[in-house]
Amino acid sequence: MTLVSVVVPVYFNAASLRSLVFRLQNVATCIPEVGFEFVFVDDGSGDESFSILREEIFADGRIKAVRLSRNFGNNAAVLAGLTYASGHCLVTMSADLQDPPELIPDMIARWQQGFEIVVAARQGRQDPWISQGWRGCADPGRTAGWSANAPATYRPAEARR
Repeated sequence: MTLVSVVVPVYFNAASLRSLVFRLQNVATCIPEVGFEFVFVDDGSGDESFSILREEIFADGRIKAVRLSRNFGNNAAVLAGLTYASGHCLVTMSADLQDPPELIPDMIARWQQGFEIVVAARQGRQDPWISQGWRGCADPGRTAGWSANAPATYRPAEARR
């Protein structure tokens, strides 16, 4: 059976973790021919994130939780997750639900078709008005054709066979 490792760096995400775990479990249920493990890496959160993860470990044996001694940053947390992942393929995603777990089945299907790398690219986003203003100040050229009213949507994009 193919094993997919989902690596999730966690930093002050207590509010979204239970929902994320629930959505990941639903994704795993939709693809019964694929095994899953969920590797969460607490990157020095000061909230209840790790306590929630410990509870989830007892409820679902597919969940692993790694706790870093302090905040090392997102990249270090992903690297730590890679160290503990044992799957045939790997998915990384944010714990704050910006990355929809429901894209995972399509991404796995493309990987099974022979693509080595599959990336989900955001097609649009919906930011608060204050962020829109700052974004325009930072790089006005990047806002051309961008619609603040468009919701964030994603599509799988193949990178390489």
